[in-house]
Parts: sequence; C-alpha cells; structure tokens
Amino acid sequence: MRKKIIFFHPYSVYGGADLSISKLIDTTPNEYEIDFLTFSKNPKIRFYTKRKMKIKRIKKINFIFSIFELRKLLKKELKIFDKIILLSNQNFANILSLISSINLKKIKNISFERNHISEFDHSDKWITFFKNIIIKFLIKICYRYSDILIGNSKELCKDLQKYCDKKVLNLYNFYKFNEIRKKSNFKKRNIKFKNNIIINVGRLVDQKNQILLLKSFKILNNKNKKVNLLLIGDGNKKKDFKNYIIKNKLNRNVQIISGVKNSLPYIKKADLYVSTSKYEGFPNVIIESLTLNVPIISTYYKSGLTEIILNGKGGDLIKNNNPSKIAKRILLFFSKKSFLMKKTVLSQKKLQRFNYEIGRKNFQKIINNL
Repeated sequence: MRKKIIFFHPYSVYGGADLSISKLIDTTPNEYEIDFLTFSKNPKIRFYTKRKMKIKRIKKINFIFSIFELRKLLKKELKIFDKIILLSNQNFANILSLISSINLKKIKNISFERNHISEFDHSDKWITFFKNIIIKFLIKICYRYSDILIGNSKELCKDLQKYCDKKVLNLYNFYKFNEIRKKSNFKKRNIKFKNNIIINVGRLVDQKNQILLLKSFKILNNKNKKVNLLLIGDGNKKKDFKNYIIKNKLNRNVQIISGVKNSLPYIKKADLYVSTSKYEGFPNVIIESLTLNVPIISTYYKSGLTEIILNGKGGDLIKNNNPSKIAKRILLFFSKKSFLMKKTVLSQKKLQRFNYEIGRKNFQKIINNL
C-alpha cells in the first residue's frame, strides 16, 4: 500500500512556521512518501529539515486558479497512491485545500491552524479589513469539513472549536532543547553592544508591532542610555523603523540585523527578550529564550503565550499596550533582575510539556488514526 503525505505551506520563509512544519516532516512515519507544496520560488524548508521529500510549486495567479491547480495535482497523485493525507498550514492554505479536495474521497485533510482567530481583529489597511472578513467567514464554513482540525495551543483550540462547531485537537509545537542550546553556540555577526541587551526576533511587519517597542525604548533611553535594543528580522516596516531610529536619535543604542537564519546565538547574548506582537500563533522564540535562560516581557495576545509563561507567573505579561508602562517594566528589570529571573525559572520547569518525543508520539498517533 503506497502512502503519501503532502505538506502544503504557501509561503516558505525563514521563521517559526517553517521550523514547526519541519518537526512534523521529520516525525512523519517512514512508510509515507513526502511532498512539500508551496507558492514560494525559493522555499526555505530545506534549511530546517534534511528529510527526503519532493518540493513542488504551484504558480499562484489567483485564488481560483490555485484551486484548479491543486485539485489537478491531487487527482494525479490519486492514480499512484492508495492513501493521501493533505496537511495544510494556516487559514488560507486550509481553506484552499478543503475546497480543492471536494469529493476526492481518498484524500484525508488535516487542517493545522497556527494563529488564534483574534488575528482577524487586526488590520492596517481597508483592503486587509475586508479580506479578514472573507477569510473568517470561509473558516467557519470550510473547517468543519476537515477530517482532523489541529491547533497549537489550548486557548486557540477552545476558541476555534466554539467558532467552527468542530472538534479541534491540541498539538503543541515541540522542541529538542539540547539542540537549541547547541545551535546557540554557533557564530554570529558583530553586535555593536557588549551588555544590557534587549532583543526582539521576528519579521519587521505590522503584526509583530516592533514600533511599540521602539516607542517604549525611546522613553527608556531618556532615562537610561546604557540599555541597548537589538532587532533581528526583515520586512516591509524596516525602512520605517530605520527612519524612526534616526529621527529620534536612537542610532547609538539600537541595531537592526537582517538576513539571519539562526537567531539563537543572538538570543543567548541578550539579557532580556521583549515581545510586542499584536497576535501570534505559538511563539517559538519565547520557548527558545526560556531555554537559553533569557527572561520574557511580553504584551498580551491570545494563543500559546500565556500557556508558556503560565499566565504571567513565568514571565512579565503586560495587558496594557502603553509604551510608558513597557519602558517602566524594562527599567525595573535592569535595576532589579531577580524578580523576573525567578519567574523564568518557573516557566523553565514546565518546558517538558513541549518535549520533542512527546510531540513526535502525539503527531504519529494522529497520522496513524486517519
């Protein structure tokens, strides 16, 4: 019996989504042949996994065209394989996969949702606002037809299940903690700061909201010029951030480094990780920071964050996104580190919930039960 699993991830880039998907690829039972399907011309999944697989690309022209292309591909595979699992990643891919496989009864759909549904409450443009309304509506209609619907945090699963009226399984992202520590010792590019480093890792986009962190740092810098900020990432807000840094004369204490494939050596060098995201899925970088003994200050967002830092008992959770309040918390940390280090220890004690072997067994159980 020939079996195949197709991992459909539209946009494969360096980051948390590809890292998490690579763990699923690595732990797929050996009897399955693996395809990785994407829109990306130069997918980055090979950086995260060496598992044998075929990488296939759909040339995306528009949503309707993509449906026909994916359906055509699935029909072709059905002539060869006795069992096919289509595992799609995040809302757009999930909707596309479910529509494309209508009446293809041998296709088993696993829809993996990584962002909390509150993602659609945020939009920086009117076109994004209307797009969010459409996607949220399609989620409600389409997700109930998935064979298995998975979320990566309990809060995400609970709220998505209520919205879709469909059972949602929780599968946490999972990690090899020794590998995180090992990779943190790799070589890094020059950092112009030696100590008192705040770090933030992520795409420089509206979602990650680093402008809030920069505004907080401006307030902080007026009170303590010995504290430094390191931003690791790239994105469409990079130019805006650079202009803000220059305009507010923060060049001396702020550095942006782009093109980083492995952020772990930079995290290890830092004293404090600060997240100001508007929304997230399951934040890998929070797990990585805690593993490397770097404490957390974060704005509140729904999904995996509160489960990782124990609803504020294992890290500093700020529910009021006020730059002055964030600056005050950071200043408190650098004047009295012990209060946050104690919280860090509490979170570290609970990290085994996200152990690689536990995740591997849970994922293989899901596959084998299909």
